Amino acid sequence: MRSNNTRFEKEVVLKLINHCDCSDKQVICDIVRSAFTSLDENIKNSDFVKSKLFFSFTAEKQLSEYGKGYQREIFCENVINGKSIAAGERYRYYKIIPAEEDGRVKKFATDGQYELDIAKYKESLWNCIEPIVETYGFDIKVLKEFIFG
Repeated sequence: MRSNNTRFEKEVVLKLINHCDCSDKQVICDIVRSAFTSLDENIKNSDFVKSKLFFSFTAEKQLSEYGKGYQREIFCENVINGKSIAAGERYRYYKIIPAEEDGRVKKFATDGQYELDIAKYKESLWNCIEPIVETYGFDIKVLKEFIFG
């Protein structure tokens, strides 16, 4: 599992590891299906989004020193909003549907005011659980098609 996972992803991974019998593939399928269903159903629930769907990172240098990527977008947003941009601080961000703002395409936001990119969240969740379900003996191609259609 990556070090930068959402709280929701961590909860799903823990369920897969701790709360199921590896030989009971139906239980594993139910956990996976439930996770993706929950994501679909709660993507617009602001409490769920704010508590479970944020990514975070600790800035290793001043945010202004990052040239591009989510760190740069967070820098721009924090400057505009008068928030901290210091090295060593932990920042939360969300993956949003790309939107043009101030002449640039915005893909990340530090608050839940934008429409989240459900496809990115599903992809991220899949990347967390794929190695686990593969270890349990699932045919990844079949399971992925089952989930994503």
